[in-house]
Amino acid sequence: MAPATYSSSQPSPPLGIKIICVLGALGGIFGLLGSLVMLGASPLLGLFALVISAAQLVVVFGLWNLRSWAWTVAMVVYGLGALGDILGGNVVGLLISLIVIVYLLSKSHLFR
Repeated sequence: MAPATYSSSQPSPPLGIKIICVLGALGGIFGLLGSLVMLGASPLLGLFALVISAAQLVVVFGLWNLRSWAWTVAMVVYGLGALGDILGGNVVGLLISLIVIVYLLSKSHLFR
């Protein structure tokens, strides 16, 4: 008897999406830790960072699985992240957020 094979009807995400997801998950984890430190110094900014980091972890799961809701939420989360980077003076974070947004816009057809 031949072993059962399973085929996925869902396409695998492109390498760029996988990279965004892995780095996004790492960023989300470190963001959660950093937001806890921020809560003591600046509660409002710390809470903002906490919410964005938690949302980022949910979004990367959806992006990996090419879920349409994840693309929409990613635009909001990375857009708000870019706003937070502007307010916090984080130029590197802003550039990363903008690169992710532009790349996801170029791959929007995968999330329909």
